[in-house]
Amino acid sequence: MAENRHRVVFGAGKVPAQLVVIGEAPGADEDREGEPFIGASGTYLRDWLDMGFDETEEGGRPGHEYVRESVYFCNAVCCRPKRNANPTAAQVKACQDRLWRQLLILKPKAILAVGKVATKALGMRWKPESGLDVAQAVRLPKPYRLPWVRFSGYCYYHPAYFLHEGKADNLYAPGGPAERMGVFAYEFKGAVQRMHEIVSRVLETMKRQEIA
Repeated sequence: MAENRHRVVFGAGKVPAQLVVIGEAPGADEDREGEPFIGASGTYLRDWLDMGFDETEEGGRPGHEYVRESVYFCNAVCCRPKRNANPTAAQVKACQDRLWRQLLILKPKAILAVGKVATKALGMRWKPESGLDVAQAVRLPKPYRLPWVRFSGYCYYHPAYFLHEGKADNLYAPGGPAERMGVFAYEFKGAVQRMHEIVSRVLETMKRQEIA
């Protein structure tokens, strides 16, 4: 794919990350700017996550702080495929070493794959209707597999699916992608906060026991 690209799009966001969002491949805007999820589809995705992650500021506008401070965005492949086609299995395989290394560095609490290509690249089953509700295990292959590393993976349709299949009018309908992604983000944020509270209580108890 190197002959078709302008930029290599590795990823962008928080390192380490609480949530890693993995798409399929860079689009035209991403290829030009070198940053993932900044085109039309990416803008929708970020907005949907914002709806669940961020508190609403005065005036009804979302704050975006949580996404900036907690989410990392990347793709299954780093280069834009020819004619913006879906990456082939061979192209995905050629980029997997980079993807596994990224995940080991990022150490996310969870991974969200958007689109079938990204889901399959992680070794998960493509079940978009229930993919935001039920976590799947993301198993790294040897030699990246470490006994203390466990990733929970979720999957959903890529925002481009709704834009290209004539479903754009239903993006913000009840039960639509905006609402479903917002609920996922809200519940994920709550789960992370509860986890932090449990760890803090355990550490505080251990500290008191040491003092005693």
